[in-house]
Amino acid sequence: MAATKYTFSISTDFPNQKVASERLTQEIQQSAILTALDRIDTSGDDCDVWFKDALSAGDQTVLDGLVGAHSGDALEVVPPTTDEGVNYVTILPGKSGRMLIVEGIQFDALANADTEGDLVLVATRELQGASIEIANREKGDYIELLVVAPDGPPYEGAVVGQFGKTVYIPPSGHIDPITSESTASFPAGFKFRMVYHAVSGGATREVYVVLRMRRDV
Repeated sequence: MAATKYTFSISTDFPNQKVASERLTQEIQQSAILTALDRIDTSGDDCDVWFKDALSAGDQTVLDGLVGAHSGDALEVVPPTTDEGVNYVTILPGKSGRMLIVEGIQFDALANADTEGDLVLVATRELQGASIEIANREKGDYIELLVVAPDGPPYEGAVVGQFGKTVYIPPSGHIDPITSESTASFPAGFKFRMVYHAVSGGATREVYVVLRMRRDV
């Protein structure tokens, strides 16, 4: 088998003169075309649709029909939610050219209380993961990691995402770095919030969080 390219003009072959690669990929994969899709590249007016092998005449006809009916509208992303209806953070490919940055949160959490620690973003950040260290933890303590919108309209400080739920603190008090190869991007003003749920008893907990992120150069 040899990868085979089929080139279309965005301005003349697509009805709305635009291409949404994710939508077109989905349309091809859900069609009657038997040959596996490799990738879709766009450059200037060209849209190159690559397949793992050459298409049959019938599959080429199907492809032409898909292109002729393609809306060019991006797919609507519906993120999964928790039982309370809060969105989990959706992980996507990051923007090229961004650089690694790590920032921390430190706060004390009293026994028998829920304590919050916030990192307010001063610029757009792509979240990749976190590591956590707790001193004086007690059995049953756990954390949650949230994304909170800026205070004031239109968001009013609402919780808009969650990337950690009921994460119990192990006896060592240490949670190894959890890092995704992909990322989630948030603009300035949003907050990464850690909520520490401490059971009754024990000393004040010392909470240390290191967030792994990417930033613009």
